[in-house]
Amino acid sequence: MMMTPGDIARRRLLLGLTGLTCLAAATAGVVGWVRTNPRGRLDKSGPLFPRLGHELTSLSQIEIIWRGGGLVMRKTNTGWVAASRDSFPINEAPLAQLITSLKALRYRRALTMPAEAQTPPLAPALGGDGIQLILRRSDGVLVDLTLAQRGGLMLAQIGADPQLYQVSGPTWPDLGTPQTWLALDGFEIAPERIATASLTRLDQPALDIVRRPDGGFAPVGGKASPAATDVALLMARFAPVDVMAARRLSGPARLRHQTQLKSGLMITLEAYVAQGQLWAVFRVDPRQAATDQEARSLQAKTQGWAFALTSAQASLLETPTALILSAGATPAASD
Repeated sequence: MMMTPGDIARRRLLLGLTGLTCLAAATAGVVGWVRTNPRGRLDKSGPLFPRLGHELTSLSQIEIIWRGGGLVMRKTNTGWVAASRDSFPINEAPLAQLITSLKALRYRRALTMPAEAQTPPLAPALGGDGIQLILRRSDGVLVDLTLAQRGGLMLAQIGADPQLYQVSGPTWPDLGTPQTWLALDGFEIAPERIATASLTRLDQPALDIVRRPDGGFAPVGGKASPAATDVALLMARFAPVDVMAARRLSGPARLRHQTQLKSGLMITLEAYVAQGQLWAVFRVDPRQAATDQEARSLQAKTQGWAFALTSAQASLLETPTALILSAGATPAASD
């Protein structure tokens, strides 16, 4: 018996929602689905992946792909790690939010062909602004979904199917940035604990900054300036945006920044250029500290790793010394 156009459309949607792509025939865990009728009208709405909650015990890997980048997370015996970041630990709070949002994601309607033709591509592989989410288990794909926000609508594509669907759901974590997923916390140093700071660069005069009696900061022998304060408070505002194994860095350090706390603990940041970014490697010296407990904690967090600075922090550290000493210099210290 020949299939009608409506039969073909329903079959296409079913295959898409089971997570199969044109190039992969793995068995997916999604067996429930909703659809429009052959004339494109909404038959009903409901969970896009109704059985996902039952399949999570077999979930072993999550891939998040955005335009120009991505992240692969893998489940291990000790928790989730970023396989694409040398197995750096994952922040599991946004990961749990992602799973919750996927389980609650609801199908609304299929977009008509004219609307589809007028929509820029979603797939990041095609230069689109969408975020592709692939959830895998050992024997195949659970979910293959690309999401993008267009105006007030959330649009979705399933696998390699070009059909666009309108979906709805709860709040999502910021899907397309490494710092959402990586466990990059642990650098919290209260500004009032910083006593002195220094900045050493090969092509610039060294800069030594001390805390003034009024609590502010000023270069030794110079006047206070906003930029000098920003340099002094670098560790109080340190918020890395990516990470990789320190062994991947090569060449001499571009600069050295040192922070000494009132407790005596000395924190040294050496910065290297790689992949168009400035990456920080840390050394912690507790010899003058009242206790080495904080040093051990920070060392455990940073040893063997390099952390990408924000563009604003990198710009601050590369600001010429003369501008930092100028009272009118006000480069931002955070994005």
